[in-house]
Amino acid sequence: SEYATLRINGTVTSQVTTQIKLNNLIINSGGILSHSVNTDTSASWIPNALVNLTLTGNLTVNAGGTIDITGKGYSANNGPGAGIATRVGGAYGGLGGAGNGVSAATYGSVLTPTDLGSGGRDGDAGGYPGGGAVILNITGIAMINGTISSNGTSSPCNSCGSGSGGSIYLIANTFTGNGRITSNGGITVSGSSGGGGGGGRIAIYYTTSTFTGTITSSVGSSGTSGSAGTIVIASSD
Repeated sequence: SEYATLRINGTVTSQVTTQIKLNNLIINSGGILSHSVNTDTSASWIPNALVNLTLTGNLTVNAGGTIDITGKGYSANNGPGAGIATRVGGAYGGLGGAGNGVSAATYGSVLTPTDLGSGGRDGDAGGYPGGGAVILNITGIAMINGTISSNGTSSPCNSCGSGSGGSIYLIANTFTGNGRITSNGGITVSGSSGGGGGGGRIAIYYTTSTFTGTITSSVGSSGTSGSAGTIVIASSD
């Protein structure tokens, strides 16, 4: 049913960009909500999968549960902020680390982020994908005691660019919990000549907030780091 309550104990993967309507969504410990890997390499950069949910009730992400779309954005060398030279990290909300060149420009909306993160440029073993995108419009309570992660993929090789963070866009009446919300750029190995991924974009709007967890959109560390992404946390009252 369009207004069912969905409980996730295993892994559920969205393969669409269309909005899905539910009443309540509960992600228990060990449960993972994700979307499929984006493979579009066209000039228009249209995503083929997002997590896009409208809830007429509440979202509950329990401790040990996660919405995890790390590395589900644009693939290596692809996206509007793809590394523009070998070893350069992907950009999105922040610049990519320029391991062997200059970062692509940032892109997308600070206030309503819905874009995918871009991939890093390849080196001796290929670049790494950016983070995916999650859109959550919640009429009631968003209780985040687990994690929401849209990080770029970290590069384990010495001359590869890491992916940028992706998008997390959450609207709720009450925003609460003690979990973690991250849209960080992928890191690179210590001493690497590859660039870290730029931070992604996070926007959270609420009427009431008692959230005590952590929210980050940091740049992936490397010898040539780029810049952090953007975070907007605001009352919509």
